[in-house]
Amino acid sequence: MFMTFESIRAYMSVPLARPPGRRGAWARFAPEICAAAVYGVGLAALVFRAYRRGSLFDLDGNDLMCGVVAAYWAAAMLLVVLPLGASLSAWHREHALGTTEALLLTPGWHLLLARGRYWHTAWPWVRLMLWLAPLYLVLAGHPLLKEAHHWSGTDAALACVFAGGSKGILSWGLSLVWFRSRPMLDLSAFHLFLVVIRWACDLGSVLVLVAIGCHASARIRSPGGFLTACILVPLFMATALCPQDWLAGILIFAHEALHLRVSEDVVGWIYAAASVLAWVWTAYVGRLAYRRMAGNIDDYLMGEKPGS
Repeated sequence: MFMTFESIRAYMSVPLARPPGRRGAWARFAPEICAAAVYGVGLAALVFRAYRRGSLFDLDGNDLMCGVVAAYWAAAMLLVVLPLGASLSAWHREHALGTTEALLLTPGWHLLLARGRYWHTAWPWVRLMLWLAPLYLVLAGHPLLKEAHHWSGTDAALACVFAGGSKGILSWGLSLVWFRSRPMLDLSAFHLFLVVIRWACDLGSVLVLVAIGCHASARIRSPGGFLTACILVPLFMATALCPQDWLAGILIFAHEALHLRVSEDVVGWIYAAASVLAWVWTAYVGRLAYRRMAGNIDDYLMGEKPGS
């Protein structure tokens, strides 16, 4: 799953690797259309906040941060819904068109075809992530990063949140709190490092989502199965691949409801360690789904158990 650009191009050039169907404007320019929509949401949020302040022509850093965070949330929703739909359709469409048997009868190593199909499905969203890179650079000036450069447990946890340790409300719910009384920070090398890691983690999450979706798509043989996968795949991503968020929720519950007193530094280091382990676990699951999908594609498409 982690390979060079030349390897990816070689897989994408395998015959029949491109998903079936007519390539219209959306298929060709989906990343650019989505990027325009995301930046449009950000611009609308920026202008709306400035208008509410009565300073439409006197924008400040908090207006910019408001727009960036709104754009980030819009991008986050798009990068769940659209790659999920595309990946679940990657092989299911072959069943719907009745071309599965013809595909399996084509000469060649179907492992390469499956890998090419995966990268054809994932590549548009890689392009979208490249278009969204400027959003991450602006987030490096977020006020919440002010203290995330020391070696305490609290600062380590905050750094992990911004570096992609959290994918849920814990992470960007905090980011929605742009402090009116606190200006944006000057960009520093450490803050830029955190948001670059964040960008890489978000890109990795998209690739893992596509891998899981393609794996499920190869095994889906009915419309009901497709709809079930549309629910179960995001649910799996939000539960099994986000253990650090659940751990944080348990720790907060223990502190507030059970009145269990634990040092903030200890909690921070626990969360930071859980975030690192979650990154490793997510990468492992994505690679496993990718390898099993590609290695067992013939059996999956025929509805047989691998190795039988």
